[in-house]
Amino acid sequence: MKIVFYRGDHPKKFNTQTFKRDPVGGTEFAAGYLAQVLGSRHDVYFVCQTPKEAKIDNIHWIPLDKPSPRNLKKAFQKIGPANTLVLVGGISNILESIDPPAKKIISWANGVSLKSNTINHLLEGKIAKVVCSTKYAKDAVLHNTIKRLPGKHKIRYFVNKKLRNNFKKKFTFICNGVNLELFKSYGQITQKPFKILYVGVFNEQKNPDKILKVFPEIKKRLPQAELHMCGSIKQYKEGAGDKTTGYFDGDDFFNRIKTYIYKKNGQQRSGLYLRGALSPKDLVYEMMSASLVVVNPQIENQESSCISALEAQAAGTAVLGGGASALSETIQDKKTGIVFTRQEDLALWAVKMLKNPEKIKKMGQQGHKRALKGFGWKTLAREWEELITALLHNEDYTPKMH
Repeated sequence: MKIVFYRGDHPKKFNTQTFKRDPVGGTEFAAGYLAQVLGSRHDVYFVCQTPKEAKIDNIHWIPLDKPSPRNLKKAFQKIGPANTLVLVGGISNILESIDPPAKKIISWANGVSLKSNTINHLLEGKIAKVVCSTKYAKDAVLHNTIKRLPGKHKIRYFVNKKLRNNFKKKFTFICNGVNLELFKSYGQITQKPFKILYVGVFNEQKNPDKILKVFPEIKKRLPQAELHMCGSIKQYKEGAGDKTTGYFDGDDFFNRIKTYIYKKNGQQRSGLYLRGALSPKDLVYEMMSASLVVVNPQIENQESSCISALEAQAAGTAVLGGGASALSETIQDKKTGIVFTRQEDLALWAVKMLKNPEKIKKMGQQGHKRALKGFGWKTLAREWEELITALLHNEDYTPKMH
């Protein structure tokens, strides 16, 4: 099969070689690793802002500096007719500019709702399938799409049972995964007692200030506790940030949380380490050397998957996250980590887990086994192959839970 991935709206240049040194975003990592595995058995192309046109890791990388109609036509002329086009991130603006020569088009959504134009393209029949990263995300995307259907389509949806069932079949899910190659050193790195690692973007959605705010409470009960903050403020902004951390003094959110990070004399508070955006290799080391990974410290944020939670499990480290959203699937509560649903329980669970090293060690071991069994890209690539084959033959596809 010829499979094309498209991520032309992403502002940072990337390919699977840049993954080794630069953070780029969970959606891009997922698509790149999936394309790499599929490329070993199929003819795979990836259209994006990539450094150069080349075949790397079984993928034909096609550069697209600006997604103008002319550039898009030129890129897809190089590729020729394809079996499937996968719109990475669910952005479907491309369909307003050109008619890509693909038998089936898949919208690979990475949130809990679709853009208005994507819904229109779905109703027009341009998009054959919407693929989400968890069952929770699939149900949320379907629910939010139905709410936003134009009047006549909404009436037909609720009146016509056959149409309703067929529309629901357009939505499915395949879990996100991790690059298991990065975790081969599992068991060789010693976990540091009382080391907490936050992983995620510094923004209003993730709200890392929730863990920063309660850290003094954790430290009061566990004086040995350390909190290492990994991530960036504006993940894709380049050239203006501090070279070490990637943070921007002009960022309003970061300015607000400085009160938790720094004392009045400008020194960082005891036990707090601001690490910035790390390369995948360095981030895996930090995960493996931590006793606890915190991924979503506030209950209001609706996670659609959380690759960082999967990576923490692959690293063999217990993971703590908030909110009864997709984390209830990504983390096995009380087995590979804890999913808390009351904001006031964040500090309580962090302390409770760190005080029980044998328990969180067992959680980490169970998480590692789970990642090996169900979340490697080779396993998930087979599910994508099944989906694409079913789609091309107009057959139903049954998603799998892990």
